[in-house]
Amino acid sequence: VNLANKTISPGLIENVLALSAFADSLYYLDASGLIYKTDYNFNSREQITNKAISVNQTASYSIERLPPNLLLKEDNVVYYLDREDRSFKKLSDFAIGAKPSPDLKKLAFWNNYELWVFYLEKSDDQPQKQLYEKSFLTRFSGKIENVFWLTSHYLVFSAGDTVKISEIDDRDSINIAEIASFSNPEIFWDRFNKKLYILAEKALYKSADLFQ
Repeated sequence: VNLANKTISPGLIENVLALSAFADSLYYLDASGLIYKTDYNFNSREQITNKAISVNQTASYSIERLPPNLLLKEDNVVYYLDREDRSFKKLSDFAIGAKPSPDLKKLAFWNNYELWVFYLEKSDDQPQKQLYEKSFLTRFSGKIENVFWLTSHYLVFSAGDTVKISEIDDRDSINIAEIASFSNPEIFWDRFNKKLYILAEKALYKSADLFQ
């Protein structure tokens, strides 16, 4: 848009289904099912994927960049970019949410009743995991919501009316601690001050410092 003469230029990119800005680059999915990368001046275009996905014209798409990884969401279907063959592989058919860990090496994703962790990098720490390995954490009868990473090794979430903290170490039984129960809680995690805030029934609650 030229603000001086109030004119709009012709379209810079056509048939764009999703576009996201990351640092000095733009990534976009076009109607052919391929992902491209360009700069903010649109002077160059690099094809990121070798193989096109099957595009659903009625679906909603979004792109998330987790350097050096790339995620694509099609409604509730989540894909990850296999960096070796530069093609998208399906991670989940049913994810209602997905969040990267603070170190960007893992991805928590969940549906209404199950919680999983996906490894975006090989982990030599415990638990040792291979690149693109998927780990099932837990299942509940209450609906899973409000999922946050406390650290790159612990998750906080609500299952029904109960707020829980879970480790991601699945070598034996996974340790899950119940923090408190509230009616229809909303959770907010302040990772800088390491405090948990819970809004329930018009009252706001604050935890003591976690992970000192």
